[in-house]
Amino acid sequence: MYRHHFGLHSDPFQLTPDTQRFFPGAMRGAILDALFYVLRSGGGFAKVSGEIGSGKTMLCRMLGERLRNQATVLYLPHPTLSPDELLRTLARELKLPLNAATLRYELLGALHDALIARHRDGQNVVVLVEESQGMPQETLEELRLLSNLETQRATLLQVVLFGQPELDLRLARSDLQAVRARIIHGFTLPPLTASEIRDYVAFRLAQAGHRGEGLFSDHALRVLSRASRGVMRRINVLAHKALLAAYADTSARVAGAHVRAARADTALGGGQGQNNRQILRLGGATMGLMALAASAYAIVSSPRPGKVALMTEPAALSVPTATPAQSTPFTQHLAVARSLLLGQPRLSGYTIQLLLSDSDDPGDMNRFLRQDEVAALSDRLLVFPTRLRQARRWALAYGRFGSLREARAALAALPPGLRRYRPYVRGLAAVQAEALRHGLGVQGKAQLRRNKPSASSPG
Repeated sequence: MYRHHFGLHSDPFQLTPDTQRFFPGAMRGAILDALFYVLRSGGGFAKVSGEIGSGKTMLCRMLGERLRNQATVLYLPHPTLSPDELLRTLARELKLPLNAATLRYELLGALHDALIARHRDGQNVVVLVEESQGMPQETLEELRLLSNLETQRATLLQVVLFGQPELDLRLARSDLQAVRARIIHGFTLPPLTASEIRDYVAFRLAQAGHRGEGLFSDHALRVLSRASRGVMRRINVLAHKALLAAYADTSARVAGAHVRAARADTALGGGQGQNNRQILRLGGATMGLMALAASAYAIVSSPRPGKVALMTEPAALSVPTATPAQSTPFTQHLAVARSLLLGQPRLSGYTIQLLLSDSDDPGDMNRFLRQDEVAALSDRLLVFPTRLRQARRWALAYGRFGSLREARAALAALPPGLRRYRPYVRGLAAVQAEALRHGLGVQGKAQLRRNKPSASSPG
């Protein structure tokens, strides 16, 4: 209806998952890369949890497509199966001969032989289970037993469970301890932040053929962010209806009033959907490190650390020789930023922004930088100035990566204690421009001169 009015060739916010419109931002691309790596390196059991409408089905289909030429992928979209029904479903998917009289032990033997044969041909079998929070306990246990089928070197049947947060609650129960112990890698799909919603809307509109300036006004995007609470399905529903409202209003752009009209016309339910990206609060003697989000969105365990490190370890950033006035972690990493960001006219590559301070006090950042988990990354950290609502702040970034894939893999491998601050990948050119715009060349020298340790601001 509104396509011609806005110059679109298709509906930008359709609800049916279309892998051609997969949005790699908001950790989705990083989690997809990590899942693919886990499965290709032989991991047996993984899980992905997220609120209703967070993009689990899209991620499941993307993973299936990426594995298509390297594994036999079996989908279980309806998990309410008994253990025997599960075995028969897998046998049918693998095109094994069976009939109503086939006994359980015969089924298990045939499945084992089929898995060995496919492994011999270089094709492992991957089972993708959607809505797995509804799978009966006995069937989950059957999957666990099937995942025990292995050769001396490889797991023959790999399983990825996709489910709502209730899946995590179920797996926490003592009677599912054996299943939980098999899950080495766990991922959670977080809600989109306001900036990610802006990127997502622009991405979907561009996929539908939009060209030119933003179709949604800044006010419309703010209203959309609040109303959707960062849940992708809600964003799609509200954005679609807002476009209809703008079309009915013969408006060239979507305004905040159009999104409010869409919100009034829509019953949104399902999940907390809280906007979890926060600014790290660095004030106070203990740094006041707070996570405002109630749900756990950190990756429970990152891809196998040893192998990921070989792929993604960033080169150490060179630190200028410290003088007495440069003896704190803050001033050292600020000097690293000055050396890197002022050394070339336009940098290429990527970095990972770990957090943004809520204070311009270097002492607060120093206390954070001295924490063990952060200090372990010290040769790859840089601090640079920025601004938030006209107030000066300090940003902390990690590493320099030659490709987006390397940066995403490193992001997925960060320790859980750092992942709770919702780090994300940024282009180094953008970081360089931001730091220079907010006075890196001037403020950096001033901070290096005056920020010596003091009794009131240790470190």
